[in-house]
Amino acid sequence: MRVIVAVIVASGVGAGALVAWGAAGPGNPVERRSSSDRVRVAVGAGISIRRVAAWHVVTAPLTRVLWPVQRLVVTSFRLRQARPDPNCTPATAVRELPPTGAFLFMFEYTRTPGQPTARFPARPAHFRLDPKSYRPYECMGPSYAIEFRDAGRAFQVQLFIGTRASQRTRATLVSILDSLIVKPARSTGSRRRSAWRCMGCLLRRKARLARFGF
Repeated sequence: MRVIVAVIVASGVGAGALVAWGAAGPGNPVERRSSSDRVRVAVGAGISIRRVAAWHVVTAPLTRVLWPVQRLVVTSFRLRQARPDPNCTPATAVRELPPTGAFLFMFEYTRTPGQPTARFPARPAHFRLDPKSYRPYECMGPSYAIEFRDAGRAFQVQLFIGTRASQRTRATLVSILDSLIVKPARSTGSRRRSAWRCMGCLLRRKARLARFGF
């Protein structure tokens, strides 16, 4: 298992936030009901997961790391974290992890010349906790690690499990990963075209206002 530990750290970011299943609002996950009548939660960046009762999505950054980019944090417990941890270690979450609890921390290696997506293995049909992947990792500490690519994007997941976590808790953690839906990332060209379209809208609106003397 190759785990990349290069990080870019911010000098300061805002306070944390935890959202229980069912909550929605600005910056929070949005629940969407699928055709199978199962509720999915959109967590941003084209990523969604299946809702699981009594588990929580953490929407604010656990650490000050800017790259790789935090994409998903799900906990079996209420994480109370006032601000991101100062380095690349999710120390608060690890410290608050109850012996019977678990959480996952997924981040994305957005494309750079030095990190081609092809280096990551394809997403498996089903995720699993591989005992061989459990060891102390730089920044993360003792945890399971999974790397995969999906929809042309590269991800790494660290899974933290309490010493007395049940098999049900472990299975739920893995099932959340299995429920993951990832959409292809928007290309730079698409973002640039969208920006130009927005600029055009603003210019047209300004012209209309000018006609009325505003």
